[in-house]
Amino acid sequence: MLPDETLAQLHHLDRYLQVCDQTGRVLGYITPAINQPLESPLSDAELQRRIEEPERLTTEEVLEHWEK
Repeated sequence: MLPDETLAQLHHLDRYLQVCDQTGRVLGYITPAINQPLESPLSDAELQRRIEEPERLTTEEVLEHWEK
């Protein structure tokens, strides 16, 4: 539970917030609960390119690659 003062500062949060301790070490992230979709960091052209990309790896293939 967060103090009311902290909650008041987070009321209009529109993107994730990185939470750090006093030394700057990242402790975690707060993601806002919103009723509209978040914007993708990828452009429409990049999303389309990825959809049309012919070569796809299975989960098993990715895990095999990571083990090498």
